[in-house]
Amino acid sequence: MVFIMNENQCSDLFEKVFGSGGGGCYRKCVCGKIHFSLDTSYDWEEGELEELQKKEKLNPVKYVSHDASYIGTINIGEKEIVFGCSCKHAGHWEVF
Repeated sequence: MVFIMNENQCSDLFEKVFGSGGGGCYRKCVCGKIHFSLDTSYDWEEGELEELQKKEKLNPVKYVSHDASYIGTINIGEKEIVFGCSCKHAGHWEVF
């Protein structure tokens, strides 16, 4: 199967209809990027959020922080895709 990547992010409607219905403070996208929320109301382990922020400074391509209160995802074929990820996998599935 050949995947033609969409150059755009998925629409809000696609996210609303096909999203997993939840989210969390930490998600790994199918592309390998780690997304995490800067929301301190989560029950982070001591130093965990600070460690992720350090990793982001060292490798901003792999680690991506969000001001959002949660990281939304879609699960397709047992693969988790983060909405808004720069890989735009969710946009691909919308046009599929």
